[in-house]
Amino acid sequence: MTELERLGWLLGQLNDWTWRLAEAGFWLIAFCCVSAVAVPWVVAHYRARPRPATAILVRKFAGALALTASIVAICSLLHFSDLRWLAPDQRGVHLSGPFTGVLSGIVNVVPEWHAAKLAIQTAIACTILALAGHIIGLAVSRPAAKAELRQMVQAEVAKQLAQLR
Repeated sequence: MTELERLGWLLGQLNDWTWRLAEAGFWLIAFCCVSAVAVPWVVAHYRARPRPATAILVRKFAGALALTASIVAICSLLHFSDLRWLAPDQRGVHLSGPFTGVLSGIVNVVPEWHAAKLAIQTAIACTILALAGHIIGLAVSRPAAKAELRQMVQAEVAKQLAQLR
């Protein structure tokens, strides 16, 4: 396999993965946001630590929302004219007749336009979600930092008391 063939294979794989991310975008965003909140609780439970502060969980949620929404927006813009956005019956217009080539060239613009419209709408929605995530993250950054500091002090005090006993 030559270097050019490897590059072609790699770009094909990248194309498939970015399409999968764009296609399952809102499910990916929901999964990452729920995981960002659930993982600290589970870790705290299994390591017998205090429950994480609400501000910390909100900051983690906002970070996950901003990151995944940005990724989905970028992936949907990479596939803005991909006809896979449309249902299979809407992907092409079938014409028959003497001027099929000319008419198909004009009519096939319509499915690509609809696909581009759906991709751009998805990108805009994800961009708005990403901005909301950043704004929420900025709003809770100070309370989250205070909560983290408070939890570290409490853990250190508990460790020192355990050593004294």
